[in-house]
Amino acid sequence: MIMKKSILYFQCFLFLVFSTKAQTLKELVVEKAPRESGSSLYTSTCDPALGVLVFQSAIPGLQFKLNMPTNLINVEYDREMNEYVLCVKPTDRQYWITITGPEYKPINIEVKNVEKGANTDVAHYFTINPKPTNAVQIAHPTNEESKKQLIVERTHGEEIYTNSCNSPALGVLVFKSAIEGLTFKLNMPTKLVNVSYIRQQSKYVLCVEPTERQYWITISHQNYESFDIDVRYIHPSTVQFFTISTVGTYEELKDALAIEKKDFASIYKDRLMILDFVEKFRIALNRKDLKFLDNAFANNESLIIDKVQKTRVENNVEYVNYTKSKYLENLSNVFLRNSYINIKFSEIEVMQHDGNSNIYGVTLKQDWNTTNYKDVGWLFLMIEIRDEDNPLIWVRTWQPISVSKNDLFGLDNFILR
Repeated sequence: MIMKKSILYFQCFLFLVFSTKAQTLKELVVEKAPRESGSSLYTSTCDPALGVLVFQSAIPGLQFKLNMPTNLINVEYDREMNEYVLCVKPTDRQYWITITGPEYKPINIEVKNVEKGANTDVAHYFTINPKPTNAVQIAHPTNEESKKQLIVERTHGEEIYTNSCNSPALGVLVFKSAIEGLTFKLNMPTKLVNVSYIRQQSKYVLCVEPTERQYWITISHQNYESFDIDVRYIHPSTVQFFTISTVGTYEELKDALAIEKKDFASIYKDRLMILDFVEKFRIALNRKDLKFLDNAFANNESLIIDKVQKTRVENNVEYVNYTKSKYLENLSNVFLRNSYINIKFSEIEVMQHDGNSNIYGVTLKQDWNTTNYKDVGWLFLMIEIRDEDNPLIWVRTWQPISVSKNDLFGLDNFILR
């Protein structure tokens, strides 16, 4: 009887351990990256008769499984370059690859048209990163005494900082912030050559080696929550600008708005929910996730408006309305025509509807960057959060970046019934 109890307790303990692990598994985000230019070879890893898949990631211990196992010839991990190189048999069809790793949930991706040739011109490139634990730029504090939250936003500047790096061969990242004592860590540490802080200008200057791919930068401070950002397309002697600010603690925000704590808690929660949903919407576009996008729009009565140029004459434009089904059909064709999609959102503003507390308007700047087309414009989304688990988009509009903010679509342009 004692033996049976011991076995039972041990089994329960194992069940609890594995159940806890299963519940705390993190998620991976896999995104298509542009092909490298040049003629770098992977012949030391792959035979020229094979195709090459390159996954850039700082996560060690990842494993790759093909739906056709015998077609996966070899996998190697270059720790210095943070690259997994897969050698596979060429195919004009598709492979399904399952990626797993310690502490991560499995994720499946599709790869089509793998050509032979162990060089950068035909290799397929991807990035693998942990899904941010805070999918939005303002993280919800676990309690009122939690650390302050950082906001990192891309901006523009005209200053020249190449002298700070002492080499025209390096790229420059400038972070404007009055917060002293910030530290910056790259997922590829050897690529970060130098970090300096110009106190008079309240700016951090990072000198990094150029890349056409992606760096993940972790920004840390003893009084603030760490924040991760991705930076791409760093070229020699070019400068990218960012600002780092803080939204303060929960109590500081509440006091600044001078409203009751109960009301503030509700507004704060709803705003985070909206920002989280917008970030998921962006990721779905990058991952060509039509299923998510289909569920994100309310129904076929959703109002989807694009402003398109009729002629080359400036401001000679017209509005085109689409149904949900037509919009998704067009989007599906875009996905098929472009192997690479990288969409970024910035300058996000969230407004609650005066007459309906479940309706929010979101205005943001969208940088659309695909294999065959690039543009920048203003996106407006009218989102309903009646069901907190399933926010819905009722209106989506796009206007060129040349349109004044005063002339952008907003909640006032639409009548709720």
